[in-house]
Amino acid sequence: MRYPFLAFALFFAVAAPAAEPVVPCVAGPVRGERTAEGLCVFRGIPYAAPPVGELRWRAPQPVAPWTEVRDATAFSPACPQPPRPIPAVQSVGETNEDCLYLNVWTPELAPAKRSVMVWIHGGGMTIGAGSSEVYDGSALARQDVVVVTINYRLGVLGFLAHPELSAESPDKVSGNYGLLDQIAALRWVRDNIAAFGGDPGNVTIFGESAGSVSVGCLLVAPAAEGLFHRAIMESGAPSGVAEPLRDGKNSAEEQGLDIARRLKAKTLADLRAIPAADLVAGCPAAIGPTAKRKDNYKFGPCVDGVVLPDQPLRLLAEGKFHHVPILLGTNRDEMTLFLNREEKGKPKRKMGLRFVVRSLYKDQAEAVLAAFPCDRDEDAAFAFRDLMTVACFTSPCRYVANAAAAGGAPVYLYEFSRVASTVGRAGLGATHGIEIPYVFGTLKDTFGDGTDRTLSKAMGAYWVAFAHTGVPSATGLPAWPRYAAPADSYLEFGDTVTVGQGLRRAQCDAVEPALRERLSLPER
Repeated sequence: MRYPFLAFALFFAVAAPAAEPVVPCVAGPVRGERTAEGLCVFRGIPYAAPPVGELRWRAPQPVAPWTEVRDATAFSPACPQPPRPIPAVQSVGETNEDCLYLNVWTPELAPAKRSVMVWIHGGGMTIGAGSSEVYDGSALARQDVVVVTINYRLGVLGFLAHPELSAESPDKVSGNYGLLDQIAALRWVRDNIAAFGGDPGNVTIFGESAGSVSVGCLLVAPAAEGLFHRAIMESGAPSGVAEPLRDGKNSAEEQGLDIARRLKAKTLADLRAIPAADLVAGCPAAIGPTAKRKDNYKFGPCVDGVVLPDQPLRLLAEGKFHHVPILLGTNRDEMTLFLNREEKGKPKRKMGLRFVVRSLYKDQAEAVLAAFPCDRDEDAAFAFRDLMTVACFTSPCRYVANAAAAGGAPVYLYEFSRVASTVGRAGLGATHGIEIPYVFGTLKDTFGDGTDRTLSKAMGAYWVAFAHTGVPSATGLPAWPRYAAPADSYLEFGDTVTVGQGLRRAQCDAVEPALRERLSLPER
């Protein structure tokens, strides 16, 4: 043979195990790992400088470049956060203020320009991490997409507004650091994802609960323009965004002043010197729709005039949003996750329900009571649960669908109603967050049965098709009708996949006036 060394090299190129994948990111090369299925996985890639010391409560800064190959085979710590308030929420393991990292799953590194799906985790803007087991991107990546999950600053570290922080900011605003982190992560995707086989021109952002609220905020955030091309919102609409930064005792800045007083911090230097764990422990957070606000702080995005120019729902209704295809929906029994763990405040009789509804809805109470009938005392808790589900989730979601569709965006609406046998025993029904493992294909072997695995494959197929083309579809399954207000069409993910119309229409119509009144929204 003329070139025996060439045959020798070719033999080992085929026969030798695949080498660990290395990708030349803009800031420096990273080494991931190759799974037994052939996927390339990268964990703990920094997308911004550690937000510590003088960078605490500042917009995310560029990461310092490196030249040696950086190991990216282990997840980074999560953002510091309080203990889990709800047992069903997964633990996130180690935490550290140095938390601005992301993770990538890709079928292969060859430049194939695959669709990209960027996941924003939930947790009330206060708990959670992109490294949670349920968010493993392997099953989605096997459907020919690149999956990215991110961490972002949470709670007091991610959403503290304060007059002095605003004064030192170039934009003269403060408080939306967690949102700015998400935008920085999307810029990283734009600049680096091609090296991982992804298409920076075809990025879908998707999230659940607070992650879905984040997606809704990014839809109207000027700085996010052009960074994504489709949006998926699971069980969360930006209807509880804090009012303007400076607006009296209920403003985001006033909350920051109260936090400083509570922590006995006289200056920003004092605040920045407090260890992150002590900050979190010293600022108890109200998490979830039923959390008590007394002595607790509500952390999340605020209307600052820059990152968020106005209330997101108002901007959506005015057509001032990034006009991309939107897929969104809710679960049938969202509130059981929150209501089943506490007894206080839940009406136990018909009269109690009437009292609660009248105190919440005033002049609209009779219309609401008619939409949520309760003929027996033993039904009061169920009627209240349905009311809270519609008021906190279904109705705001439908308002987003109506507003976005009226603005010309392609919109696809769903409801998830499947109750697996293992969930049914707990009495939670199709509760908040239960759809996540169906979407990601991370159902545990002990969860449900064959119906659940079939449904999971269907949901993953719809979500991936939406990421590819902006139209959700799945072979052999119903065509998903585009949403329009007159028909109010949606797709039902239950024991089977079916098309429906008028999703809780009468109930949404009954509670929507209160939502519009609270946020000064136009009627749709």
